[in-house]
Amino acid sequence: MAVVIGNTLRSIAKGVSAVFNGSLDQHEYESFRKSLPRGCIYLFTFVYALMTIVRIVYPVHKVPMKYTWAELLINYQGGFVRRGLFGEILFRLQPVIPSVVVAGIVIFCCYCLYTYLVLKLLSDDTPLVVFAFFVFSPGGFLFPVYEPTVFGRKEVFFFLAFTLAIFIYKNFSDIRVKVCSFLVLYTISTLIHEGAIFFAPLAGCLLVFSISEHKKDLRLKVLCPLLFYVFALGIFLLVFSFDRNYDPSVIVKSWSPYFPNIDASIALNYLNKRFEILRIIPHRAANFHQFTGPFLIDFCLAFLPIILLLMHTNHLEFFRTLRRNEPIFFLFTISSLLAPFVLFLFADWGRVIYFISMHTFIFLITLNSFGLVKYKAIPSITSYQWKIQNLFFLYYILLWRMPHIR
Repeated sequence: MAVVIGNTLRSIAKGVSAVFNGSLDQHEYESFRKSLPRGCIYLFTFVYALMTIVRIVYPVHKVPMKYTWAELLINYQGGFVRRGLFGEILFRLQPVIPSVVVAGIVIFCCYCLYTYLVLKLLSDDTPLVVFAFFVFSPGGFLFPVYEPTVFGRKEVFFFLAFTLAIFIYKNFSDIRVKVCSFLVLYTISTLIHEGAIFFAPLAGCLLVFSISEHKKDLRLKVLCPLLFYVFALGIFLLVFSFDRNYDPSVIVKSWSPYFPNIDASIALNYLNKRFEILRIIPHRAANFHQFTGPFLIDFCLAFLPIILLLMHTNHLEFFRTLRRNEPIFFLFTISSLLAPFVLFLFADWGRVIYFISMHTFIFLITLNSFGLVKYKAIPSITSYQWKIQNLFFLYYILLWRMPHIR
């Protein structure tokens, strides 16, 4: 293992040196591109392990309890409530396995697995510039690192659901397996974090895109029931998880024997907020100079990898063909891409930009992976252009950071 890691790092070091000198030949490029995903896996595994210790394991008994841990401990002891499934599992296991152990291992594995699956989608023919700007974007994998208060939040579960669904779509041809996996993954992830419901339609569209060409007549027959299920799941959450009489102190009492530092007034009171945030967000959005304007810039920077990807592929031509041949399916696809923008009314804008940019990029490269979209031939660039591009890349990954809230 040490030999493999050493060889990978040497290959990456040589490739990086050649890139910054503008002298990367074809043979070096191929070796460099094959080594990069492995090197990224090693890097992110180390980073996620360190972040899990620092953000999940170490602060669990601090007073007051950190927001991340308070959210992880939401359970069903006082009745059904949103985001309660994972906390209920932790509560049931607590007498046997301490929740800090289970939560630490699960969160670490979720981050590693979804990162690995996304890197697998970035095949060897993905242009280096697209790969680099996406993988090292402060609005991508590195967002929870640049903004540590985000690490360990439950959104990692709907990222994992999305990538696991894509993995199943690619490796199983049976439509029934794909549909069952979608239903299971998005039911579980929605019960852990209700934000998953806004990205489920996009996963449903990818399921339909994975159906072979000679079964196009099945597309709407499969997609419509899936979207209806997502809508019904959303209604279920809306009706049953907003109980006006719900008292979060019941959750506190259930956990207090294990976590004496848990505090209802600080840790779990947001469960009673319901739609109060609808009054907070518009008030902030009205402040263009300090809130909306900076986040608009962050949005453009986070979407830069997507723009670079579209410049190197024929996605736009693909969607024009889809609009012409299957207009209803095209509308469903565009609506699915736009549905997560509703989250701007409810959640911290930085995190929403992170959610949307990651899902959109993964959606687009999955179309490449399915063979529906192809990469364009890339004209060679001069050594001077390489250096300008590299300087901008260093600025992008080092001097830009997107906060999750202002």
